[in-house]
Amino acid sequence: MGIRRFLFYLTLILLSPFVIYAQNTPPELAVKRETETDGAAVFRTMNASRRDTNYIKLAIKAAHIYWHQRSKEGRLDSCFMISNTAYQLSAQLRYTEGMNEAGYMLCKIYTEKHDIPRAKKMFETAYGEQRVRLMLAVGEYYVFEFERNSPEFLEAPPLLLQAIKICEEYHSDRWWDECFILQGKYFFKKGEFLAGKESFMKIVNKHHLAKNYEQEAKGWSRLGNNMPENDSTFEDIIHSFEMAVHSYYLADNLKEAAYSLRDLGIANGNHNRVDSSEKQLLRVVSILKSIGEKITPTTYYTIGDFYRFTGQYDKALYYILESLKVTKEDDIVTRTNINFVLGMLYFRIQDYPNSLKHYKMCFESPEFRNNTMKLHVANEIAYVMAASGDHRKGLAFLDDYIKTHPSTSVSDRQENAGTYGQIYAMMGNYAKAEKFYLEMLSLDKAAAEENGREINVSHYRITGSGANFLMGKFYAERGKYSEANQYLNKSLQNPQFLDASQELETYQLLFKTDSALGNYLSAIKNFERHRNMYDSINSVHKSREINDLNLKYQTEQRLKDIEILRNKETKSIAALQRADTIRNLIIAGALVLLLLAVMAYYGYRNKQRSNLILQSQGEEIDRQNKTLQTLLSQKDQFLKEKEWLLKEIHHRVKNNLQIIMSLLNSQSAHLRNSDAIEAIMVSGNRVRSIALIHQKLYSGDNLSSINMPEYVADLLRYMMDGFDTAERKVRFIQRIEGINIDVAQAVPVGLILNEAITNAIKYAFDESGGEITVAFRSHTAADTVVMSISDNGKGLPADFDFRQSGSLGMEMMQGLARQLRGQFNIDSNGGTTISVEFRLFSAVENALSTMKERNL
Repeated sequence: MGIRRFLFYLTLILLSPFVIYAQNTPPELAVKRETETDGAAVFRTMNASRRDTNYIKLAIKAAHIYWHQRSKEGRLDSCFMISNTAYQLSAQLRYTEGMNEAGYMLCKIYTEKHDIPRAKKMFETAYGEQRVRLMLAVGEYYVFEFERNSPEFLEAPPLLLQAIKICEEYHSDRWWDECFILQGKYFFKKGEFLAGKESFMKIVNKHHLAKNYEQEAKGWSRLGNNMPENDSTFEDIIHSFEMAVHSYYLADNLKEAAYSLRDLGIANGNHNRVDSSEKQLLRVVSILKSIGEKITPTTYYTIGDFYRFTGQYDKALYYILESLKVTKEDDIVTRTNINFVLGMLYFRIQDYPNSLKHYKMCFESPEFRNNTMKLHVANEIAYVMAASGDHRKGLAFLDDYIKTHPSTSVSDRQENAGTYGQIYAMMGNYAKAEKFYLEMLSLDKAAAEENGREINVSHYRITGSGANFLMGKFYAERGKYSEANQYLNKSLQNPQFLDASQELETYQLLFKTDSALGNYLSAIKNFERHRNMYDSINSVHKSREINDLNLKYQTEQRLKDIEILRNKETKSIAALQRADTIRNLIIAGALVLLLLAVMAYYGYRNKQRSNLILQSQGEEIDRQNKTLQTLLSQKDQFLKEKEWLLKEIHHRVKNNLQIIMSLLNSQSAHLRNSDAIEAIMVSGNRVRSIALIHQKLYSGDNLSSINMPEYVADLLRYMMDGFDTAERKVRFIQRIEGINIDVAQAVPVGLILNEAITNAIKYAFDESGGEITVAFRSHTAADTVVMSISDNGKGLPADFDFRQSGSLGMEMMQGLARQLRGQFNIDSNGGTTISVEFRLFSAVENALSTMKERNL
């Protein structure tokens, strides 16, 4: 009955994940960012709750948190383990919502690990909207992880066409939109601008005809945000955001209208439409305030970055500090973005220590996963180091980063060349500087083409205007005024991403080069432009305001530091109090030990007196022993008969177990489900390990104990044949002392050996195989035995906790260890080692223990 029940539950566990209920799936491809950031705390709460739908919700929340922390070691594995647990339990409870979200998390994890066959299996077993969502997750991987000419990139279109067909079959408008959005991104990256725009316009036109202005606005907004940004697409981007604002107004959604207006302001600012941009960004704040919405940190630091871009550094610092005020302490992503903007701002006002400080805070953020932006920050850090006078340190920093983070992007290589040119120019190595500057210019055309295909391209590229400015500045400082004049004028022809600082310096350098070349009229005009901009940026009032704001910011930071120190002091005081408590407990313990010693002495004296009484009683016992010897001879005869009967029992038990194994093997021949066959095989191995014990007992001379070297050797031979270890390239090493174990302890020992060795053979190794070591060593002083099964395989996850594992095999091994009254442990360092330390008991002790357990 026990075996049938086990197989029944095992079948449920193995088959249930393939039943998926996948309708009404929210149209969301990005993994939800939870407000909590402590995944371990959520995990503890989850483990303390019942295994119901609330347990699954907590598991999914913990998985979301760990996903966004996946750059930290072990977090992605934790995310996988928790997601898989939620997935399995959701299948058992038929909880559709939990199964969909956990399944999506598993699919995202597989793509993150580049395990596309498993990711595909996830959507092959799903249907409806959930299948579309999983297909799009794989499609995103193909679109964004590979270059446009790679075979993997070309896998995306057929997958998207399948997803669109499913959406049309299930009449899923929301996921239909997501399919065409990803299709548009695919075409944009491929360089087919019109095809990409057409994909987005299908969404817009569909909702426009249905007068669904909310969804139409979202379509316009996503078109504007995903369209490659350059001079040829600028008007399309502006039109998209204007239509998004208009449609949101028609839908009476002022909040989203304000955010689309913010996007419009950013786009205008990037192309030097400064007046329009400023009005639009300030209008965002007034709209949000008018409807009672809080101003987000992103809105504040976006306005701050605009003012930094236009050289209004006092206003820039004000808005950036406002964004810090409304940013939560645990909002690492927003704080990373703010630190980046502060790094640029402090550099513009030549406060290099603060610039370097904020750039480094941004660079070291665990949430900073954008490789392009991280490379840009690395270049900024290297340049700030050099500008501060530490040229070699800046050079070494950039060398190390590029070596450890190589990039094939043309734009990245151009930016690296520009930074090297600037640093070598500061060092006075003009030959090397010119070499890198010329490399930078030679990459300009290819970089511009690459940027024209990129989605959400960085606004901090040096392509075009920036590259020409750096080349012109270098030649102007070297006295090559004709070449310098040419490049400087060229840098002003394309105003995209041209900030006020660069424009100011360009006019100053043009005044210098025009004067040297005799172009006095042009020189005067450039001088006037430079003077007007300089007066606007560097007025006394603005300098005072910047200093005041900076002082206010520094004061607030110091107050926060003081609060942190106070918290540390409170913790130190609490630690001292704990130490005093421990000391008092030690003194109290010493007094208790002294009292026990006195009591032990009096007990010893009483024992001496008792010994005299026992001596006289011993003489009486000797007389009675002679009578007992007669009885013992009769007992020996009875024992021989009992021994024969026990051998016969063990023989019959072994035969019965052999019949059970034959039945299991016969049943497996009629099964087609691999999981059920595997379950029967595992059960057969467990039965065989018990049968082998009974075989040893009836075939040997000792009926009360098992010789472990012989038993383990026989067990390993069976397992080597059963699992074909030669094919798997698995070798066994036996390090077993000549230990005999009582039969009552041999059964749990055999089952633990069978379970641990089976798990090692099945899961520890890849195709190259490995070694499994079975060891028994005894400690004579403590009369204990340490049994260990170790492998040199891939080991367990770093955060694996066998006490919290839901594995039946793991629970069974722990239960058998408790039956041995031993200590069970797992160590995963260079493989996996399972060990059980237990005390050897005689047959009498085991019998008494069994009787005691039955009475309880």
